[in-house]
Amino acid sequence: MEYPILKNKDGIEFLCSPEFEKIDKIRHFFSTRINSNDEMNNFSLNAFNEDEKEKIKTNYEKILKSAEMNENCFVYLKQVHGNKFYVVDDKNYKDIIGKEGDALITSSKNIAIGVLTADCVPVLLCDYENDVIAAVHAGWRGTHQNITSIVIDYMIKEMGCSEKTIAAAIGPSIGPCCFEVSFDVASKFTFVQEKNKKYYVDLWQENINQILKCGILKSNIDAFKLCTYCNGNMFFSYRRECETSGRLGAFIQLV
Repeated sequence: MEYPILKNKDGIEFLCSPEFEKIDKIRHFFSTRINSNDEMNNFSLNAFNEDEKEKIKTNYEKILKSAEMNENCFVYLKQVHGNKFYVVDDKNYKDIIGKEGDALITSSKNIAIGVLTADCVPVLLCDYENDVIAAVHAGWRGTHQNITSIVIDYMIKEMGCSEKTIAAAIGPSIGPCCFEVSFDVASKFTFVQEKNKKYYVDLWQENINQILKCGILKSNIDAFKLCTYCNGNMFFSYRRECETSGRLGAFIQLV
């Protein structure tokens, strides 16, 4: 595992995958809560906070621009912790914005696609030979429903991708150090630790395992393993902050 690259542009800090930075066909970022831009106080990408909708839209535009992505064309979903995904293109992207689902796939250039998280696992995917990208929101429910492997399987079977040329980046999310769950939830997973009669699920490893089972090369997987709950100075965490938590964005775009 390589450490993520921390970038600061226009006072906004975001993380990039070292593996993805080698691919000149894409731009991407995993946002943080850190910014020194006076116009972006309480920086958040929580798209469904109606009271601050315009300010949040501006935040999207600013961070996309800072990451050298298309701030005028970006797509996100109303995430529902399932395994539904959409294929985005130049004709349908406006209709897909805000639909219920948890993953996006596209082969169209200059459309930024992304997911929002505040403990759940953001997974970005890129077939660097066949020019297909995806963004996946994998909470524990979505992970249990195999959303990451479902998206990869579709990319391979329906979009001409190859497991040998797909790269994956797993961004900041709650780690096994902090993701305490009930026995009922723990029993749904393989990578579980029991400590002092408490159960902790490793969602990072669960998603890595799904990716590997699809035939993706281990060397093509970049897992940050940064815990959102532990690192409150850098990341939002719903489990730590509850209803007041903002959202982190994980976006990718073909260029």
